[in-house]
Amino acid sequence: MKTYNFVLHFDLPNAKADPEDYLDALFEAGCDDALVGTGEAGVIALDFSREAEDASSALVSAVSNVLTAIPGARLTEAGPDLLNLSEIAEWISEQVQPVTRQAIRKYAKGALAKTTVRFPAPAVSSSSPVWHLADVLVWMRENHKVDVLKAAPLLESTQVIKTFNAAVSASSLDRARDARLIELAHRVAP
Repeated sequence: MKTYNFVLHFDLPNAKADPEDYLDALFEAGCDDALVGTGEAGVIALDFSREAEDASSALVSAVSNVLTAIPGARLTEAGPDLLNLSEIAEWISEQVQPVTRQAIRKYAKGALAKTTVRFPAPAVSSSSPVWHLADVLVWMRENHKVDVLKAAPLLESTQVIKTFNAAVSASSLDRARDARLIELAHRVAP
């Protein structure tokens, strides 16, 4: 079993609901491996550190646990996914190995000659661009900038998260959508 770290964001069934009202239900439903963010009425975020056979199983079980505890909740986003370069450096440093923001910026600008593949383009180009963390990790692996074994769980989970978020973005359905996300996650498991 590996440990997968990820964050799930949900809209609560009642936009004015106090997220703290769901803490006991979340614990009883199996979310005892998550830190729960309750700072805003109507939404809840759970920062998981979940053991599972694979990333897809970890995400699917976490979503299922939350939906059991909070019927009618709607998954809005999973993370880490779209991040700026500083956030990418932070996630990689925390989960894989130390890397500086400056190194990630140099990689993105192509300032290092010892690379075989061009750094991925931002997923969103703007004055504050963001990249899919999964794409950056693949680039780092292909260019020998990251320990492959240490990066494997984060890379696996970010690839599944990217698929989850694409499905969430492509659909604005209700609870039936969440069931399809779970089904999709089982089909795309690496």
